[in-house]
Amino acid sequence: MDTEPLDDAVFYSKSVYLRVMIVIRVKLACIALVLLAVLHANRKKFVAHRSLSVLLNCHFFWVCLMCVSVIVDHLNVAYILIAKSPIHLINSDFACLVKILPKCIGIYGSICSLFMMSLERYTSSTSLSTYETSHKFYGHKLAAGHMMMIVLLTTAFTVMYGNDNNQTAYCKTTSPKGKVHNPICAIFLAFLEAWTIVVFTRLLGKNERRLKSTTPFTLTEKYQITENVRMIRIMLPVVWSHVLITTAAIIIFFIVLSHSRFMESKNKLSLRTRSISSFYRASVCRCSFCDNSGEKLLDARRAKAVMETNTATGEQLNAAYTVVLQAAWNSADVNFIEASRDNIEFRSI
Repeated sequence: MDTEPLDDAVFYSKSVYLRVMIVIRVKLACIALVLLAVLHANRKKFVAHRSLSVLLNCHFFWVCLMCVSVIVDHLNVAYILIAKSPIHLINSDFACLVKILPKCIGIYGSICSLFMMSLERYTSSTSLSTYETSHKFYGHKLAAGHMMMIVLLTTAFTVMYGNDNNQTAYCKTTSPKGKVHNPICAIFLAFLEAWTIVVFTRLLGKNERRLKSTTPFTLTEKYQITENVRMIRIMLPVVWSHVLITTAAIIIFFIVLSHSRFMESKNKLSLRTRSISSFYRASVCRCSFCDNSGEKLLDARRAKAVMETNTATGEQLNAAYTVVLQAAWNSADVNFIEASRDNIEFRSI
């Protein structure tokens, strides 16, 4: 009888590193869920196009799925470590797949949805005169495309997943049968991340140059350019933090694998590779903080400008009115401009 899974289970049951990792990952996932709930409740503040809203809903769903699955899985492992014997840590390949797939699908979905958002913003930057009035059907097509990518990635992961004895003491994302799949998948995800950040950065620069140029755009085109700048500025911190931390996790993954022969045991190797994905939970929290801080900054600017406008009189009022008219299509927040104009007209009456 092969006692290797039982020996591994005993090792994990005594591992302090595993306990610390479980606590950290559960805390990060809980924080991420709370912040995402706050963001979702306040999403109306940055009024996105209907197609972009579809992709944002998809992205929120995938991140929530990943966080919830992490919490459920790790609380189950913690319960076994505290209240049961090490033998209960042993799982078949099928049981591990059931536990791991939701997390993998969540990771694949969040990366693919960001990739599709870059395509959506690219289209909005190339169809200035018609995009704002377009239907959200384009967003549904992009959502269907990212679903197909998720299905392909998940299918490849499922087919290539497995352990030598068809059972393991601790379910891990990587497995012996996935030696070929794991590096290829990591490279593909890194490519999607790199594409996303390059597209968002280039589009922001392109649209900002359009705003500063003397090209005679129509009012509709100017509005769309302003909207592109506004939305990309809101989303760019999220994309940057997402890309940098996820890419760092992928690089560390390859470093750990390349030095695996220097590890004292394969159990320590599996714990190191499993803990790498904690970077992803950190990136979710960091993204949420970026969004919250950005919204607070915009609110503060709005309140200050509205107060200055409402207290203006005489020549100051005329000067403020002139500034609003001149800045109407250069501002990063059209709603704020409309509110300021309404306040000025009210004071004029």
